Amino acid sequence: MLIGMVMDENKKNIVPFINGKYVRVYDDKSEKYKDVKNPSLQLNTGKRSAVISWFYNQNIELICSPPNTFCELSYKSAKEKKMNFLTFEENIPFETFKKRLKNGDINLTSYIEKRNLKSN
Repeated sequence: MLIGMVMDENKKNIVPFINGKYVRVYDDKSEKYKDVKNPSLQLNTGKRSAVISWFYNQNIELICSPPNTFCELSYKSAKEKKMNFLTFEENIPFETFKKRLKNGDINLTSYIEKRNLKSN
């Protein structure tokens, strides 16, 4: 399955969409990944939606979601595209994410609690 996430400038930590320099597509079967520049970097508005659209075009099935990754509008867009979420309490290192995913110690959900959405 393909999992989408946004990485910090050092490509070590999973962060909210607008806080990262890179987007990563991770294949949990092969454990390989591909990084590209965050498609929202040059935008003034619609940053989260740009990341959602990019993930959708990459056939992403799951999105990593630390708190404040989505606003209400981008969350609605992801839901309309039938995406699901791996939620975290905070930004986490990619290596920790891989271990937690492998051990089944990760929260897979089809919704995100309102308190974890960024206020507009």
